[in-house]
Amino acid sequence: MRVGLKWKLMGFIGVLLLVTLTVLSLLVLQGIKDNQLRGREQSLQIQAELAGKQVRQMYITGERTAPEEFMQRRGQELAVTLDSYNLTHVLIYDRNGRRVGNSSPMEIAIDARPALEHALNGKIAYITEKNKVEYFAPLPGPEGLLGVVQLGISIQEDQEFYQYIERLFLLVGMIVTVSGLLFGYWFVARQARAIRKLMSAADQIGDGRYLQSPVLMRGDELGELGRQIYAMSGTIEQQVARLETEKRKLQEAVERLELLEQSQKQFINNFSHEFKTPVTSIKAYADLLGMYNDDPGLIREATSNMSKEAERLSGLVDQALQLSLLNNYEPFASHPEPVDLAVLLEDACGRMNGKALKFGIMMHLDLSPVRVFADRDNLLHIFINLLDNAIKYNVPQGQIRVSSALEHRQAVIRISDTGIGIAEDERERVFEPFYTVNKDRSRASGGTGLGLALVKSLVEKQNGSIRIEGDQGQGTKVTVVFPAFEQHEP
Repeated sequence: MRVGLKWKLMGFIGVLLLVTLTVLSLLVLQGIKDNQLRGREQSLQIQAELAGKQVRQMYITGERTAPEEFMQRRGQELAVTLDSYNLTHVLIYDRNGRRVGNSSPMEIAIDARPALEHALNGKIAYITEKNKVEYFAPLPGPEGLLGVVQLGISIQEDQEFYQYIERLFLLVGMIVTVSGLLFGYWFVARQARAIRKLMSAADQIGDGRYLQSPVLMRGDELGELGRQIYAMSGTIEQQVARLETEKRKLQEAVERLELLEQSQKQFINNFSHEFKTPVTSIKAYADLLGMYNDDPGLIREATSNMSKEAERLSGLVDQALQLSLLNNYEPFASHPEPVDLAVLLEDACGRMNGKALKFGIMMHLDLSPVRVFADRDNLLHIFINLLDNAIKYNVPQGQIRVSSALEHRQAVIRISDTGIGIAEDERERVFEPFYTVNKDRSRASGGTGLGLALVKSLVEKQNGSIRIEGDQGQGTKVTVVFPAFEQHEP
């Protein structure tokens, strides 16, 4: 059976009170008894000395006779005289042990022979019986022992006082024990309530319900423990929140990895198919040329188609290199230098203008001189990729607008088109590797979903940022921002 701490403490307090009161009572009662005994012994010793002096004086001043004869003649007189000292009775013996005086002839005699013989040998002896004490003392004379005096004294008052004190201790002990137990119960119950509060707080923390304030506001150890539990609750809450955040991040990372894995699988399947198609076409035309090498029309057709398929295969190789670069950017080692973006953008637009005209797309430039401190080749790669996307995902006879400006000490480049646009929920995902908004359009244009992922990495490598705006079907606007380069005169 489980016994609670409260009852254990109550039992301890009860036992402690009983032991303390018992020991204290025994010590006090023993002290009283010893004090009464010493008092009686001193009183009887004084009376015995007085009796001895009186006997010697009577023996010296009286007629000189033998000690036995003197005690025989004067013993009764001496007993009566000594009885006036508040004694119950006085007995006088000669030196041969014969009783020669009795102040109370009616008193029942007790068997006192052993004590009498002890006194006849010159020693003090006494007998305690019921409520009386019989004291035996030798009576010395000038020529030796004259006899023995037996002094009887009542100890009833002492016994009554002792019993009164004994009853008083019992009553006080009961009162103190009951009071102590009641006070101890109140005190222990108060401490037990505090401990239960602390236990409840610990259970609450274990259930994930953290404390909003200290459990106990006290100035003792339990109060300090309550404050420590409250502090521990806050620490655990912070740690759990941090773990929950990390768990969420890990879950998001796993989800992104799963999506990336799916995109990679889809990319590999598409890429394998796309790689296989031009190779198969080139091989077929090569076989035809071997078989019909004297047909000029077939030669022209085969040459033209093989050239197109080779160009397509070259583009696929470039995309494979981009995939490698996306995993290792060392080939894009940065060599920063002051670059005029207006000049660089004009160069990039000139390179892509032929492709734009092929699809009937017009480019409009609004370039203001603004310089940045960045790697020129990386910047060129960024803008050519963005212009290429603006062409590939535009509509026939569409338009592209390119601008550069200095705004709040930042170089801001905007490239907008009139193409298919991007839905709002996909604007961030287009920067993920292998992700494409329109898979049919990407496949038709040779897109793999790597371009914008690589562009974002290069932009961030140049301490810049990139964002995409525009709704689906309403065109796309890409904004790239770099810190402007400000050259200070020496």
